[in-house]
Amino acid sequence: MKDSIFNNLLAKAKLDTGNDLETVGFTAKLNQYEMSFYAEMVTGHNVTIEDFGHNYGSSWNQMEPTQEQRLALQLLMNETVEKLEVQEDQPELEYCDPYTEFGVSESMFFNQNQF
Repeated sequence: MKDSIFNNLLAKAKLDTGNDLETVGFTAKLNQYEMSFYAEMVTGHNVTIEDFGHNYGSSWNQMEPTQEQRLALQLLMNETVEKLEVQEDQPELEYCDPYTEFGVSESMFFNQNQF
């Protein structure tokens, strides 16, 4: 695959597995070109390429990425895994009710006098 097409595909790659660190996967599509790849925690997040090629009419032409393209995919995977690990390490912020936090009652804001 030409580097220009690969770079455009890489820029369009979308994380499609959410915040899960067990399996991290990407897909990208540009016209008739497609690629999908993933990495699993058990393999140390080494990239496994599922689809890498293009549709030619009604048939699929699977291509083999170059070494530089494989390194670019692995770099994207490593950066994404690091971001997901940072998100996982951050504690979830709980909702803080300002009424109970500051000792204020909702009834203080309503007219208590019934006319």
